[in-house]
Amino acid sequence: MNKKADRCSMERGKFIKLLAAAAAVSETALLAAAGFGTKAQTKSDKLIHRNEQPSMTYRKLGRTNFMSSRLVFGCAAVSFGGKKVRLLDRAFEAGINHYDSGYEIAYKGSERSLAPFLKTHREKVWVASRARLSVRVKPENSITLEQAKTAAKNWTKQLNSSLENLQTEYVDAYYLMDVRNPTFIRSEEIYMAFLDAKAAGKVGHFGLTAYANTQKVLEAAIETGWYDFWR
Repeated sequence: MNKKADRCSMERGKFIKLLAAAAAVSETALLAAAGFGTKAQTKSDKLIHRNEQPSMTYRKLGRTNFMSSRLVFGCAAVSFGGKKVRLLDRAFEAGINHYDSGYEIAYKGSERSLAPFLKTHREKVWVASRARLSVRVKPENSITLEQAKTAAKNWTKQLNSSLENLQTEYVDAYYLMDVRNPTFIRSEEIYMAFLDAKAAGKVGHFGLTAYANTQKVLEAAIETGWYDFWR
């Protein structure tokens, strides 16, 4: 095997180990593998239980204390309203307590379609949404300070828009969506935007989604220790 092939094999092996950690059965094992430095759960760590039904199984979600249903309702399914919104109640009756939405441009109508359901069930479910940073930088390039500030402002603006669409004052989590450049993940400006929103009572937890350049993005998230979970 030549050196190039050997290096590719090593990188591939490292990536597979990272994905295996993300799929670990034990949440504690996942966080330890991710380098989050978790501590043993004590009696003071109160788990959050919402809408739990015997027919559904639940697991602690990342570094939150929320016991999430193993099945998560992706609200893109109800983006255009109509009869499909009845699925929200069907899912709730089945014990789903985690509803995952997205900002208007990418998930047209999903937040607005979820809003009426939340008027009745807000305190009984976990609500998450997400937004892109809307700053285009190639995955291999580093972002500038101005780009980081712009991305942070965009994140805050889209969070506020999501809250308005959902007709709620608070979401349990708000993601950075489809991040491909690891320097965004390490941006203190973006993280401070989250902390400001959290202090204002608008959001509880910080997460991210990654579908390309995944290894480097997740490694950056692990290094910072800022992110409560990813998907």
